Amino acid sequence: MQAQRGTTQLIHGLLKAVGAGGLMGIVLVAPNTLQAFDSLGVFEATTPRQRRNRLIAELRRQELILESREDDQLRIQLTVKGIHRLQKMEIDELTITKPKTWDQRWRMVVFDIPKDYKNQRYIFVSQLRRLGFTMVRQSTWYHPYPCFEIIDEIVRYAGLSQFVTVAEIVRLDESSSRKLLRAFPELSKR
Repeated sequence: MQAQRGTTQLIHGLLKAVGAGGLMGIVLVAPNTLQAFDSLGVFEATTPRQRRNRLIAELRRQELILESREDDQLRIQLTVKGIHRLQKMEIDELTITKPKTWDQRWRMVVFDIPKDYKNQRYIFVSQLRRLGFTMVRQSTWYHPYPCFEIIDEIVRYAGLSQFVTVAEIVRLDESSSRKLLRAFPELSKR
């Protein structure tokens, strides 16, 4: 399992390197893809050549990159599939920063997502859970720390902007407050 996770992390690093070039990808003077990635410093010096070649072969097998050559220049671009993988990876890396002191405000996410969007709803709710949100009522989730930009990115990624509302709550009913303070016990100690 450890080797798979390492491989996934390396593939993500390769996708990030290519994605940094935008839609045009990266253009390098290199005789082959391995040397192109080597020149970017994507691999650690201790990564064996055979493993680096296998990772590049895996990018090709999964159809995540396109390679083309013009004269002595090698262009490496992300495919649509590669772009989606990179976006998903970036969404999965989002985190909510915990400030030193809580500002006594709750961030509320409310949504009404039609049944036709069940896959997007699943992605969205999974991300809310991963980020530590707590559901108080059906489709109403809360978090104690600032997160508007992060939620906005997830909403755009899932294509749900017309179905989601985010608000900052200064005052909340007693029952909901108790439930949230049980979910975030560190806030009671402040």
